[in-house]
Amino acid sequence: MSDDSTGLGPLPLDQAAHGQGEYGGGGPLEQNDAPEHPSEGGGDVGRGGGGDGRGEREVSPPYFDLSDLIPPEREPRTYSLAIRQHPQAARMSSFGERDRRPLDPPPILQLRVFDKDGKEDHDAPRSPFWVVHVVLDNGDDDGKRKPPTHILQGSLTSSGHFVRNGDTDKWGCYFYFSDLTLTTEGTYRLRFILTTVCQLPGQSSGEPCPVIAEEKSEPFAVYTAKKFPGMLPSTSLAKSLATQGIKIPVRNEERGRRGSRRTGQGDDDDDDDDDDDDLP
Repeated sequence: MSDDSTGLGPLPLDQAAHGQGEYGGGGPLEQNDAPEHPSEGGGDVGRGGGGDGRGEREVSPPYFDLSDLIPPEREPRTYSLAIRQHPQAARMSSFGERDRRPLDPPPILQLRVFDKDGKEDHDAPRSPFWVVHVVLDNGDDDGKRKPPTHILQGSLTSSGHFVRNGDTDKWGCYFYFSDLTLTTEGTYRLRFILTTVCQLPGQSSGEPCPVIAEEKSEPFAVYTAKKFPGMLPSTSLAKSLATQGIKIPVRNEERGRRGSRRTGQGDDDDDDDDDDDDLP
């Protein structure tokens, strides 16, 4: 028998990822929820196999039912991605890990859902299965640029985080992209694509992940090191998300080129402009 004294099998994927039960899945089982007499017949209690029937009680792992948050009777729903923080500039990065210059400020998006009557659905955004993927928007690309995958690098997907917006004091589903870098100078836009890794009401089994909504960022520029105007101080929204455990970098003051703080004191020779002013 394994070291798992509960005798339970592994939790479903969604429960393993969200063990605190904040999405209505019931939370993890405690130690005292395990069978009092584990099976001695070689079978796993909780899986219904191999026990010798001497008083064991079968315990099933908690199950997350998406219909609790997205009931089919509210269909058809409409989904909206709103960019709450647009990127404005980036310093051109190389392909190496040591010279990664993140897009500034990091894009932050919010998902809003409306039911068939046009009323905002406050339950659906609590689903843990929403995912946003980001790509370069080709737009009027003449085909002479590098492939988009050679230009935009970093963490290109973000899972939803159901947290409170400190500016509005309202809860919502937010996505953030704090690890996006670009390797080529120029002007770009980003295209954000909302999908889900769980089957939605009305979706047939086996269908690929649907494209639910899309949104494009405002144009922004990627500069060489000498032309880069500097990094902006973090917004109150970014700071609010950071205080709730989201790993988004927070900067208290604006930075000029080569790590100088824009306080009128001149340039600092330090070229490492990543973490000095970040909040813990």
